[in-house]
Parts: sequence; C-alpha cells; structure tokens
Amino acid sequence: MNKVDFCDVTETGHTKSQPYKYKHYPNYTALWSTNINRYAGVRLLLHRKWCTYVQNTYLNNDRFLYVDLFFKGKIKIRIIVVYLQADPTVRQQRQATQLQLIDILQTSHNAKYHTLVIGDFNANLEKFYHSTSKHNKGH
Repeated sequence: MNKVDFCDVTETGHTKSQPYKYKHYPNYTALWSTNINRYAGVRLLLHRKWCTYVQNTYLNNDRFLYVDLFFKGKIKIRIIVVYLQADPTVRQQRQATQLQLIDILQTSHNAKYHTLVIGDFNANLEKFYHSTSKHNKGH
C-alpha cells in the first residue's frame, strides 16, 4: 500500500468492539460506518497526508459513508464509499439507499464538490447495458 492514497472496503461486518484503527499500516487512518450490521459496513482507508484536509465526515449509515476534503483555492472533494445490497429480496431498501445517494450527489454538485464514488454496487453490468441499449433509442 505504499502508493495508495485512499482505498475502500465494503461488507466489513465489523462489530462494536472492533477497533477503528488500522494498525498494520500506521500511515493510514481508517474511517468506518458507525451503524453496525453484520451483512454490511463500509470503510475508507485514507493516507494520513490527506487527513489535515478532512472537514466533514458522514459515517452514520451501514451502506455508505462520505468524507469531505477542502483544499486551497476553494477546491472541495467528496469521497463516497458505497455498498449496495446484493439480496434481490430487499429491493425497497436498495432503492431507498440509491435515492439517498442520488440526493447526496445532487447536493454535492450544487455545493461545487468534485465527487468520487467508489465501492460495491452489486450490479450486473451486462444486464444493465442490455437493458439500456434495448430501451435507448439514441435521443
């Protein structure tokens, strides 16, 4: 991990008693979702050189978190880590999470953030591309 500035980990399944530090790599800090869910959980590993730029964190969801970094020149970056449900029987929860993420993306855009979205979307891209090509008439 010598040249990695940030990395996401999804479906962490961490427990309340688990430490939030990443002891194996002292040059990194770990930000975890604080809601506990055995089948979810997200984490962002951030190189410590970027920690002084962190202005805000949102860690209160077991399916996503985000971190805001502010730089000179009014440059704002938001890193969003996502883990969407894979279970097809929880479609409503998946759609609710997607709506929350869309709202965060719109808010980020309106606030002039440069936004990075990383994680596990549990998406079948072949099925998605087939569906969009079937319904997209090129307009």
